[in-house]
Formats: sequence, structure tokens, C-alpha cells
Amino acid sequence: MSDKVILSEYKGHEETASRSATVIKEKEGLAVELYEFEHMVEKRPLHTHSETYAENAAENYVMGVFDVDRTKV
Repeated sequence: MSDKVILSEYKGHEETASRSATVIKEKEGLAVELYEFEHMVEKRPLHTHSETYAENAAENYVMGVFDVDRTKV
């Protein structure tokens, strides 16, 4: 069995078309993988949060509601 299961995927549109996000379930719980130009720029562990919370985070990222802190990339 795989380490992670993909629950949902999100893609940006127009100005944020370069962004995508994947909600995954890991052994520890949920996480969101954030991508730009098909390169993962951050993985946010959301282990104590609900699936809805993780989906909202993924959607907010692809819509440009928040950006990744590039000083950590």
C-alpha cells in the first residue's frame, strides 16, 4: 500500500493557472501539496484538521488567496 492516498486535486485558472494543489491522506493524517509550474513548493501538514479544511486550503492556494513563503523554498 502507498504511503499516501490522493483525495482531491485543484488547478488554478487565468492569473493562477501555474498553480495546483493536491489533498492527500498519509499515515499521520491529511496534508496539502502545493505546486507551481508542476514543481512542489510546499507540503502543508494538516494532520489535526478535517478534509474540508484541507480542501479549502488547497482551493485558496490555487485561487491566489495566499502565497508560499519563498524564503523557505
